[in-house]
Amino acid sequence: MSPWRTAWEFTRPHTVLATSATVVTLWVLRWAGSDVTPGAVADLVLVLVVCLATNVYITGLNQVLDVDIDRINKPHLPLPSGALSRRGGLVASLACGVVALGLGWWLSVPLGTTVTIGVVVGTAYSVPPVRLKRFPVPAALSILLVRGVVLTLGVWWHLAGGVGPVPAAVAVLAAAATVFGLVVAVFKDLPDREGDAAYGIRTFTTEGDAATVLRVATGLLLATYAAIAVAAPWIEGLQPAVLAAGEVLCAVLVLRLRARTDVALPVSVSRGYQRTWQTFYLHHLTVAAAALFAAGVPTLVPR
Repeated sequence: MSPWRTAWEFTRPHTVLATSATVVTLWVLRWAGSDVTPGAVADLVLVLVVCLATNVYITGLNQVLDVDIDRINKPHLPLPSGALSRRGGLVASLACGVVALGLGWWLSVPLGTTVTIGVVVGTAYSVPPVRLKRFPVPAALSILLVRGVVLTLGVWWHLAGGVGPVPAAVAVLAAAATVFGLVVAVFKDLPDREGDAAYGIRTFTTEGDAATVLRVATGLLLATYAAIAVAAPWIEGLQPAVLAAGEVLCAVLVLRLRARTDVALPVSVSRGYQRTWQTFYLHHLTVAAAALFAAGVPTLVPR
C-alpha cells in the first residue's frame, strides 16, 4: 500500500463516512432555512475534525489490540498485512484521541462531553481487562450508545448552542442510528466467526446461527426504515414525500442485500455488511434533503 492508502484503510473508511454523514446531516438540520454564516461553516469543519479524530481513536485502538485476530479475519488491513506497525497504529490512535479531547472541550461542553464518553466507551470496548467486545450484549450496547445516542445528541446540542429540547427530525436520526448501531454490532461479526472463535471472542454469531443473525439484523433495518416512511407526514421539519421515498429506497436496498448475502461465503457476508452502511448513508442523505426541501436551501451570508 502507498502511505496515503495505508492511512485511509487504517481509519476504517465506512465508519469515517458514517460519522461524517451524521455530523453534516445534523448541521443541515440546524441551518436549513437560515442564512449560513462563515462561522457556521468553520464550526462544521471543526466538529468534523473532532468527531473523525474520535472515530479514528476508537477504531484504531481496536485494530492495534486485535492484530492477531485480524490476521485471520481481515488480513488485508494495514496492521495484520504489515503495511503499518503496531507502534505506528498506536501512536496515530492516541494522537487522534488527544486532538479530539482537546479540541472538543475547547469548542463546547456538549461536544467535549460527547468526545469523552466516546473515548471512555471505545477504550473499554477494546482494552483489557474490561474488553467489552468479548461479550455480545455489552459490545452491542457500546456501539449503539456511542453511534446512536451520544454522537447524534451531543453534536446537535453543540450546534444548537446548548442542551435543550430535541426536534423531531433529530430524534428520528438518533433513533435510527441507535437501531443501526445494534445492527452493526450483530452483523459485523458474521464474516469474523473464525478469528473470534479462535481467540475466545463471544459474539451473536459464534453463540448462535449465522442465518438467524442475518435475518434479525436486516429485519431491524427494514422495520426502522419502513416505520420512518410511514411516519413521514407527522415528522415536523422534514418534507414528507422526500423522506418517505428515501426511506422506501433504503428498505429496498436492505431486501436486496439480504437476498444476495450467503452466510456460508465470507466474501458474500462482507459485501452484505458493507451494503448495510450504504443504507445508513442514504438514510442521512434523505433526512438532509427532506429538511432542505421543507425549509428552503440556506444561503451563505457574511457576518
